[in-house]
Amino acid sequence: MTAYAVFFCDNECCSIDSVLAMDSDHAIAKVRRARPNIQRVAAVHANLLERVDSELLMAEWVKVSPP
Repeated sequence: MTAYAVFFCDNECCSIDSVLAMDSDHAIAKVRRARPNIQRVAAVHANLLERVDSELLMAEWVKVSPP
């Protein structure tokens, strides 16, 4: 299993979950099971975010993602 950062927005908020999964689709499926009202979702391999400000990335993702 590999670590993924799953960015998501639901009816209440936007957030990031750290998930261990086989691939990005599996990571997204795990988060969707826990939060069935997700409207937007994206998974990024955690290694790609080692030197990235994830909160800033989340803010940018929210701005450009369609509702």
